[in-house]
Amino acid sequence: MEFNQFSVELDELKSLAEEETGRNEADTRGDLVEPLIRVLGYRVKREYEADWGDGKKKVDLAILKDEEPYVVVECKSQSTDLRRDHASQLNGYFTFTSAQVGILTNGVKYEVYLDTNKENVMDDRPFFTFDLIDSDEADRRTIHRLARKPDGSFDLQGFRRDVETMGFKREAKNIFEGWLNGPDDKLGALLNERLVVSLEGSLGGLAQESFVEFVDSKLRDVLQDMDVDRGIGSDITLEGTGERPLSNWSPADGQPVRITFPDGTSARTGFQYEIEVEITRWLMQKGFLTHNSLPIRKGARYLVSNTPEHPSGKAFALSKKVEEGVFVEGAFPLKAHIENAQYIIEYVGQDPAQFKFA
Repeated sequence: MEFNQFSVELDELKSLAEEETGRNEADTRGDLVEPLIRVLGYRVKREYEADWGDGKKKVDLAILKDEEPYVVVECKSQSTDLRRDHASQLNGYFTFTSAQVGILTNGVKYEVYLDTNKENVMDDRPFFTFDLIDSDEADRRTIHRLARKPDGSFDLQGFRRDVETMGFKREAKNIFEGWLNGPDDKLGALLNERLVVSLEGSLGGLAQESFVEFVDSKLRDVLQDMDVDRGIGSDITLEGTGERPLSNWSPADGQPVRITFPDGTSARTGFQYEIEVEITRWLMQKGFLTHNSLPIRKGARYLVSNTPEHPSGKAFALSKKVEEGVFVEGAFPLKAHIENAQYIIEYVGQDPAQFKFA
């Protein structure tokens, strides 16, 4: 089955799971688990008898190839919270059969177990967890790797590669976000190994700032190319293109790429810290904010100050210069950048609703 059709089938199963959440084990197996296996292209064997060394025990569900199980499935009721001890019986099935994959499921969550550490010995932890209700396209494409091939098998190597690649990208993304939102001494140490420098103290802040500026410049290039392609002029406002008041913007809306000011002019926000930088710059140009108004303090930290230092004397983690003698602290997550921008605007008596994000 092609992926698009597969995804449509998953949406139907998702709706079914959301409509009724109290299925017992038998109904969970019949209404949710077996249909998903069929969507993947397999016929399933109920209560397959597996040799257990000293006798036989029945596997809830098994997918057979040449009359031997190569996927074994242990089902629980839909309301069951899956625990590690639930996998113990599945481990026995895995050990005493020719299975290559073990699945523990409550019809909504599917824990996929492999033998990555030792052949024919099921890993202690699931290799991949799929949530029928809370899954994105990457998750769905990964589980689609287990769809039946013409010879009756599935692309196990492709499945492993997809899971490992997805895990790598997610971890890398977390590291990159850390570099962008706060100093990292390890990044500084890495650069120190590669560069010939003679600077005192930690290079974490400097390294992180260099990384931010590099990414920022690349992002500006992309945005500039987009404007050229779309024929957007530099002085055009964003009415009708999805702009919203700053006061109504949230992190769920994502990183804004442009601010439209109350006078109709606009500025790019190619990177998060530019939200405060551009708003501070505009407020100073219009005379709402002056050097004598500084610093602007929020809690134990300065948001805008004459020098890039907090009240404690500690340097800004990511100092961004607005103009001579005006510095903004740039090391915050997106939510804080949005809240800080509103705070700065209200600090000088202006209305955040008059500043539009897009």
